[in-house]
Amino acid sequence: MSCAGPKKGIKYEPAESLVEILSEFQRQITYDSYRFPTPKDLAGRNIFKATLVKLNNYEKLYPGRFKQIIAFNKAKSWERLQDYRRAIKYYKDAEQYMPLKKTARQNIQICQEFNNLKKQYEKFPGKEPEAVLARLDKMIDSWEPLIRKYMGTPYEPLAREEREQLEFARVLFLEKNWFHRSKGKLLIHNSYRSLIKKHIESKNINRYFIKFGDFYARLAHEYAEEYDPESIHFNSKDFERLANYASELYEVPASKDGIAEKVEAKGKLDALSSYMNYVKELNQ
Repeated sequence: MSCAGPKKGIKYEPAESLVEILSEFQRQITYDSYRFPTPKDLAGRNIFKATLVKLNNYEKLYPGRFKQIIAFNKAKSWERLQDYRRAIKYYKDAEQYMPLKKTARQNIQICQEFNNLKKQYEKFPGKEPEAVLARLDKMIDSWEPLIRKYMGTPYEPLAREEREQLEFARVLFLEKNWFHRSKGKLLIHNSYRSLIKKHIESKNINRYFIKFGDFYARLAHEYAEEYDPESIHFNSKDFERLANYASELYEVPASKDGIAEKVEAKGKLDALSSYMNYVKELNQ
């Protein structure tokens, strides 16, 4: 077998064996989706999306064969993709098979809890930033009971992911709507720090360091635009404080080996360093 990495352009042909399709999928079905990146199949595709494609191909080739078993595994795939409504649909098909009935019914109940919670917040109250922020805060808090309820089960990471996604959305919303408000930058700073502290074990932590670095790089650029580096009003220490903070944040993922964000972080770090040198020359 070649070690050159995932093959490109692979098309999933109908497999002769259902075991062949599900063997790789079953090994990943309970992985911690909060802490670890989504598993990939041999073609480099999201294992859960790929399994759905393969199962659909199998059904076309063998209509009606192992119907409930296929439905159960489709439900697990949709569940991992956080589409609880579709997961419920396939679990209901799977519960017709007696060996799967008890587990399918239990999973239906859990998915209904998750789906009902998400449906409560599909519509935001108007467009006022304060109202949207208040709703986001309620949405975030609403996931805590489910995290505690399913602690130690495969559903705990899913609940943590749901809450984490909302918390990141909250930070991005603040950055978009509070950046130029009084004390807005301090609020954004504190929100990023809270996000990183709370989700230090998340698979997304390196992305958060980059986004926080982007925030401070933006502050440094805006400072240099507001106060011409060639003028007497420019304070090099204030500029360097902002730029150095961004550099420190970029350095975290840039210094790690084996992560997808390393190249991006290093590129941003190099670009910021060049910009700092440029501003320094203007200020001399």
